Amino acid sequence: MAEGEEVIWSCHPTVLMYLPNILLGSIAAVIGMMVYFSGYWQGLNIGGAAYTPLVLTLAGTLYILYQLLLRQSIYYVATTKKVVRKDGIVRRYRNPVNYTRISNMKARESVLERIVSFIVPKQEIGDILIHTSDDNLGDLKFEKVGSVQTGLQTIQEQLNSSQHYRSASEQRQS
Repeated sequence: MAEGEEVIWSCHPTVLMYLPNILLGSIAAVIGMMVYFSGYWQGLNIGGAAYTPLVLTLAGTLYILYQLLLRQSIYYVATTKKVVRKDGIVRRYRNPVNYTRISNMKARESVLERIVSFIVPKQEIGDILIHTSDDNLGDLKFEKVGSVQTGLQTIQEQLNSSQHYRSASEQRQS
């Protein structure tokens, strides 16, 4: 962050949208453990079949850890000067956009996100799409944000104050 810059809003994608994948990994791990502890696999005379329950358990557990790590590796930040999307597990990618480059913003909710938001109280899950005026920068997409209205409102307020500051300084220069 630059000098005088403060974080005004930040979040990771909501864990609720990763639950189906975490559930899938959990089912695989539990089935692997059940088969292993039942002893059914010991009666099989197929080469390598003895390791199948252990591999299934390990794969399910690793998949759960990967999903949690994936969620933690994505970070959305709004500061007093710019919005930033940071992501990457091994390599870190940062995509900052100054407020002066933002041309439009909107929120979008998928059907699944609306259903989850309806079921889970105090959750407004959705995506924030930030369009830039510079084709080289591209657009930013904050996906699976747990408090989409709060994030959108915070960024919009900062964008408005940035435009107010910019127009006031332009008037002084005239």
